[in-house]
Formats: sequence, structure tokens, C-alpha cells
Amino acid sequence: MHLSLDDLLAARDGLASAEAQEHVATCPACAAEVARLDTLRHALAQLPGATPPRDLWPAVAARLEGERFRRRWRRVGWLAAGFAVAVTLAAAVRGGVEAVREATAARATRALVARSAQLEAELRARSSGTVLRGRSARQVVEMEDRLAIIDAQLAQGARSGAAPAELAELWQRRVELLGALVELHTTRQAYVGL
Repeated sequence: MHLSLDDLLAARDGLASAEAQEHVATCPACAAEVARLDTLRHALAQLPGATPPRDLWPAVAARLEGERFRRRWRRVGWLAAGFAVAVTLAAAVRGGVEAVREATAARATRALVARSAQLEAELRARSSGTVLRGRSARQVVEMEDRLAIIDAQLAQGARSGAAPAELAELWQRRVELLGALVELHTTRQAYVGL
């Protein structure tokens, strides 16, 4: 029976137990493997160090930003679809004045969902390649955190069958936050252009 890789590495480094050292001394296969591991270590030590290019981070950051927007867009799409299903089911079950109110709220919400999607696209266009510093970056992070909270509330509301008026109010707050984010990026680009 031969030694494990851990025992072979310990033997190579002179840290193996007396039994393992004795086995390496008497087993040609294990002795050959220890010699191969030692040669490999020396060959790896001779490799030149690799330094990544300094201009690599902007491309990585842009890719991460794009993935974040795609995830958010998918989430908004699912939220909108879930909301539409919830509103449709609620309207089908209830009748009369309640149905009219819900339909009105649903129409308002559909308009807000469309405006939200429009603002998301505008935000993607304006924020791509934009570098924010200091207070502006902090404001963006705070607004995005508030957006995440609203998105979670929308998801919870769609799951629990919240009243359409409540959901419409959440969508309204989401649209206002997205508008503020677009405005922040627009203002920041205007200052950079000066």
C-alpha cells in the first residue's frame, strides 16, 4: 500500500512521520512520486510572476454593473407579472365598485410599471461608464438600498395579495426614487462635462 498525497508532500518537505519516511525509502513508486513532487515545486518556483494590467478594473466593474441591472430588471419583470396576476385574480373575485377601484389602481400601476421600466433603461444608459465619487456615490448607494426595500415590499405585497392601491403607492415611490437616481446621474454628467 502506498502513501497518501498528504504523506508524500510531508515526506518531500521532511515533515513526515518515521513510518512514512521509512516507506518512501523502501518503496520505489513512492520515492519516485516524492521526487516528481519536488521537481514540480522547483519548476513552479521558476515561473515568472503575473501582474494583471492596471486598466482591467473598469471592464470588470462595468460587467458587474451590467449583471446587477439585468438581475434587477428580471426581478422587476417578475414583480410586475406577479402583480398583474394578483390584480387580475382580485378583480375576478370581487365585483361592483371594488372591481372598478381595483381596475383603476391596476391601470395606474401598469402605467407606473411602464414608467419604472423606462427609468431603469434611462438609468442604465446614463450610468454606464460613469464614475461617481464621494457624496454622489453615497447617495446612489442609499437610493439603491431604498429601491431594494421597495422591491422586497412589492414582492411581499404580490405574494400576500395586498390591496392594489397599496401596491400602486409602492410603485409610485419606486418611480420617484428611480427618477431621482436618473437626475443624480444626469446632474453628475453635466458637472463632469463642464
